[in-house]
Amino acid sequence: VFLGLYNFSDDLLIMANADVTTASGQRYIHTLPDGSKAHLNTHSAISVDFTKNERRIELLRGEVFFEVLPDKSRPFRVVANGGSVEAVGTSYGVRKTDDEIKVTVVSGVVAVVKGEKDEAKQANSILKAGQQIRYQSKLAKNIHKVDTSKNLAWHSGKIIFDGTPFK
Repeated sequence: VFLGLYNFSDDLLIMANADVTTASGQRYIHTLPDGSKAHLNTHSAISVDFTKNERRIELLRGEVFFEVLPDKSRPFRVVANGGSVEAVGTSYGVRKTDDEIKVTVVSGVVAVVKGEKDEAKQANSILKAGQQIRYQSKLAKNIHKVDTSKNLAWHSGKIIFDGTPFK
């Protein structure tokens, strides 16, 4: 029993902390308390914490596409792997793998910030529509242009393998 629980301990912790999840093969659109939308890809999980000062989502697992409604009095933050992605009114995707976060902006502007709390924040990277950044424990500075329709094809129900090796 102990070995069985050990093998599933990460999933159990995620399930205990998650407000919204999707199973393998499932996608789901969740309307957040402010009317913004979170499109969860397969096998994804988020925790939602909206207060009078901030709209905070923790990406626990997987990939989510956000359509953020503007609210200048409450920043919209997606927190993952020791960093956060902040937006006011925009649409963008955030993908979490074992040790990497990938942020892809479709419209508007987002700031990728190392550190979750105001006093711990380090240098920001500002991304505009059509740009992407990846980070791990350190904030990467390699912002590059991407084809968002290919990078976020799952959002429109497509899978695109164009010159992509199967690993």
